[in-house]
Amino acid sequence: GSTGFLTEEHHLCYMDGIGISQSPYKRRRRLLQHLAQRHQCLAAEKTKRIKSTNSILTAVVFFVYPLYLLVLFLEKDPWLWRAVLVPGISFCLVTVVRYFINAPRPYEKFEIPPVIPKDTKGKSFPSRHVFSVFIIAMTIFYGHPGPGGVLMVIGVLLGVTRVRAGVHEV
Repeated sequence: GSTGFLTEEHHLCYMDGIGISQSPYKRRRRLLQHLAQRHQCLAAEKTKRIKSTNSILTAVVFFVYPLYLLVLFLEKDPWLWRAVLVPGISFCLVTVVRYFINAPRPYEKFEIPPVIPKDTKGKSFPSRHVFSVFIIAMTIFYGHPGPGGVLMVIGVLLGVTRVRAGVHEV
């Protein structure tokens, strides 16, 4: 079909900045260069979004947890010790488990660069990062289901983000 007096091919060529007067070989080469540049641009945008998402979600959790502990302290809540010990002991246990499993990271297995800068070898599973978010979320959920539930959703999003970033596998 045609769009007005220009053919579809002519229209597409000009939309991509490729003149119809060029030889088919040059048009094809320019089109491939254009597509490669566009792919790099989209990949850079995606990388930036993944890094930002990882940073923001992590910051939210690691801002909320000390704030929660401070509130427990100021209210002289006896739950404070559990809110400190449960995540602390759990973190130590998951670190030991991870040491023995020593699963390679996706960027090691597939020889790809990780989206989130990382040079750690092995110790990919379980993710201490995501595990910490969930243990903190469960600790807060015990006394405050609403905020704890929100943190669990953040944990899921963080887990997906870190898999997409190439630092963990499902």
